[in-house]
Amino acid sequence: MEMHIVSMNKNPANKDLLIAAVTGIIFEGNATKRSFADDFFIKMINGEDLDMSKDFTSHLNTNLRYHYIGSLTTPPFSEPLFWSVFPEVYSILPSTLALFN
Repeated sequence: MEMHIVSMNKNPANKDLLIAAVTGIIFEGNATKRSFADDFFIKMINGEDLDMSKDFTSHLNTNLRYHYIGSLTTPPFSEPLFWSVFPEVYSILPSTLALFN
């Protein structure tokens, strides 16, 4: 499963230079114990309050990532977007992955 976190550029002075920044994170449903990502997704699905930094992004390995200028992956496929993709695959429980099926 891949998650995209989109941060929109709200500054009209430079919106033509960059519409948004997107972070791509990949998950695999092969974990044998519950992780921070499982906790985050379960809270999200249950509509509980989330602190994106405390509950999720602070757990990511940000030392290695790929950057490129691209577009939205859905219509209207707007560009330019600044993409950061983490090559590390994070494990979640199969039962958490099944919540998204």
